[in-house]
Amino acid sequence: MKKFSNKIVFITGGNSCIGKACALQAAREGAKVVIADLAGAFHDETLKELAALSGEPPFVPIDAAHADSVQAANEATVQRYGRLDVALNNGGIGGP
Repeated sequence: MKKFSNKIVFITGGNSCIGKACALQAAREGAKVVIADLAGAFHDETLKELAALSGEPPFVPIDAAHADSVQAANEATVQRYGRLDVALNNGGIGGP
């Protein structure tokens, strides 16, 4: 049995780097992965890779700098799947 079978995994910052690696691994382990991020340079590539592993992964636009955006992304995930099992809060805000 896979570690994340039938789990809903919500990953902020999931389009690239550590977030993408976690998203792909969670999908390999049976999770339904929700990518919450800003659409960027790696967006399409990441979604194609996830789709190859687990079907069509949902994308939820999010700006982690705004609490209302984070709340809306969480609510969209729960509305779609009825629950949220794992939240990987990888997205962040950079600055000087």
